[in-house]
Amino acid sequence: MSRELFSEEVVNGQRYVCVGWIPHINKRDFPTIVIQWASRCADCGASFQTGTTPKQLPGKRRCTEHASPGKRVTNIQQDQAS
Repeated sequence: MSRELFSEEVVNGQRYVCVGWIPHINKRDFPTIVIQWASRCADCGASFQTGTTPKQLPGKRRCTEHASPGKRVTNIQQDQAS
């Protein structure tokens, strides 16, 4: 998995772009980073950002307005897969 700035990951057909890193102290008081990802909402296509640890893939699929934890994404906006 590439974590370079502007690198791309496609997870379940949804495209995410690495837009930066944020220094972070984890719950065990160790310094680490949070990777910031940009994507588009699977429901409305609005852009949003989410963060992950270096070992995780992005998992958030929707913007704040359309957040539906546990609800499956059934149709990804056409420009997401390309």
